[in-house]
Amino acid sequence: MQGVIKLLYTCTYLTALVDTFPCDSLSFTAWLNDQTGWAYSTTTYFSLLDSCNILGDSTGLWPCLPNCDSLHTLTATYPCNSSLNLTAWLNDQLNLGYTPEEWAAFLAICGIDTIGCDTCTYLSTLLQSFPCDSTSLTDWLNSQTGWNYSDTAYILLLTDCNTITDSVMWTTCTGLQCDSLLALAGQFPCDSSQTFIAFLNEQLNVAFTELEWELIFDVCPVDTGLCTELNCAWLAAILPLYTDCSQPFSAFIQQETNLAISDSAALALLISCGLSLDCDSIACPMLDAAMEIYLALPYPGQLDLFLNQFFGTHTLAEYRDMLQVCTGAQPNLVLCDRP
Repeated sequence: MQGVIKLLYTCTYLTALVDTFPCDSLSFTAWLNDQTGWAYSTTTYFSLLDSCNILGDSTGLWPCLPNCDSLHTLTATYPCNSSLNLTAWLNDQLNLGYTPEEWAAFLAICGIDTIGCDTCTYLSTLLQSFPCDSTSLTDWLNSQTGWNYSDTAYILLLTDCNTITDSVMWTTCTGLQCDSLLALAGQFPCDSSQTFIAFLNEQLNVAFTELEWELIFDVCPVDTGLCTELNCAWLAAILPLYTDCSQPFSAFIQQETNLAISDSAALALLISCGLSLDCDSIACPMLDAAMEIYLALPYPGQLDLFLNQFFGTHTLAEYRDMLQVCTGAQPNLVLCDRP
């Protein structure tokens, strides 16, 4: 009974105190300790206030704070590039001095995310104004946001936000599509004093870091180890010698040049030189490599037109038959024409 009376007394006492809280002096916890002579923590006070039904609810918090709808509206305007964290920013906006713990309790009552910033929307909007040739994407984003993230951190953020698109980082900045990137990659000379990444940046007048290029390579599958001293005239001259279509073209090139390249690199080489094979049937590794490129592209177009860039002229039905032989899968499961 004494405990109930004590709680009632405490609740009456705290209710009267809360009504006189001056808002802009101290944090709420510091002010209560100053008024009561107690030395309670924020957790203890908020437990007491909750027991006394003083905390308020979604329809209205105690004096000094707006209602939850207004607080939602205010936090929605919190700028992601603010030098202040959300709680400090709210204090600044409302001329308050609440601690992060106090704000966490208030925001929880209103169901407000304490992050307070729609990072994904912010980054998506920023990327639309990326100038491409001024600096690396990472450096530019840090200059715009006031953050100091690494390229790895940005890549994780962009991936989580599903903001990895070829429209901003790739097509807009370079004016190229993926097949053009494959063609450019096929022109990288082995004796270059530059790295492959430096070569691409110079050719396209961009300044992407290696990890940023890896982001692009996830959209446009490029063999980053591609390096060839072949020239297109020489390749055109030896192409008629490729008569055994059961042999992967990459193996043929290695046989002729002692240069080991992957199947996808061999295909890139063909595109870069504007050449194609002329085979009634196609070696499965080569067809598989071409299909990997096709399925990885965001907008590859009609399948037979895409594959005919590499393999001469075949119909969609013929490609279906070849794929069934190579994979053993039903053609309608292997292929569906993508837009």
